[in-house]
Amino acid sequence: MKTIDVHIKPGSKKFEVLGFNKWTNCLEIKTKEKAEKNKANKELEKNLKEIFKTEVKIIQGKKSKTKKILIEKTTKEITELIKKNKL
Repeated sequence: MKTIDVHIKPGSKKFEVLGFNKWTNCLEIKTKEKAEKNKANKELEKNLKEIFKTEVKIIQGKKSKTKKILIEKTTKEITELIKKNKL
């Protein structure tokens, strides 16, 4: 299992992974849902589950734009999926 940091931009026109920001050391993601009633978090988890093809859970920052995500894959598997999906 591996944790990664993500920074979300809620209320966008579509869900989109913008890529990895080396300066902030975060994966930047736009969510279609707004940050209200946990909607953006649910969208984030659902879409990341599809991308990484495994369980994904927010373990820190549920009320913040910067979150820590737990992914049930190894670092090598995550890196390969990020390169494959051009994230």
